[in-house]
Amino acid sequence: NYSIFIYNLNSLGTSNAVIFSNTISSGIQQTNKISDTGLVKIIDNTISGIGSHYGQGPHIKNNTINRISLEESKNFLVENNLIESSPTSQQTTIGMNITGKSIGTVKYNNLINNATVQPSNSALNIHNSNITVQYNTITAGSTSTIRVNCLGVINCSIIDSNNIYNTTVGGYTIWNWGNVDINTLNNYWGTTSSSEIDNKIYDFYDDPSLGNVIYNPFALAEIGSKAITSFDFATPVATGVINEIAHT
Repeated sequence: NYSIFIYNLNSLGTSNAVIFSNTISSGIQQTNKISDTGLVKIIDNTISGIGSHYGQGPHIKNNTINRISLEESKNFLVENNLIESSPTSQQTTIGMNITGKSIGTVKYNNLINNATVQPSNSALNIHNSNITVQYNTITAGSTSTIRVNCLGVINCSIIDSNNIYNTTVGGYTIWNWGNVDINTLNNYWGTTSSSEIDNKIYDFYDDPSLGNVIYNPFALAEIGSKAITSFDFATPVATGVINEIAHT
């Protein structure tokens, strides 16, 4: 059950809906026809979860959210949110789950997954989607911080200029579970040691059936980003980038 359920804005005779400055305990669900062009803007709320399926994706800005799930969402925007998942039982929890040929942008967010009890937990999961992920801080205490499967489309998504951390012993900052390479350039991985970065990446060198994770060049220091608490909209600049050979 959801506190707010939105179905096919165009059929309601409107093209836009705005959900602004609320506390929403049971979340928001948006379901459209694939051809729907209606735009939902979700701004400055505290929300347990957001789900969007089909059609024009939502614009989600400046919220505190437990989880987001986007399926076949086109031209969505997720910007300057705190997205934090802290499950207390052995359930699969993904902070942001993006699937089904979704297209959109994820930027300037703080994504945190504190789960430690379920192996498939992650802060960000990208499956068969074309996403630009930039200027976020992404942290997980689970098996993997980011999981990507491009389903045969080389470099299906851009993962660039983020801070990516995994606090679990034996955990991975990024797990490529598809069979093609993915580019993750100019990110800061919590270290300047290429061997330490390698040890936190799961890809072809761990399982030859998988694609490679290409991470060079990488940032030498934490990249500035817009935190939800500061509302500083200056564009961050990634400095201190090193270019090394691909890991082997």
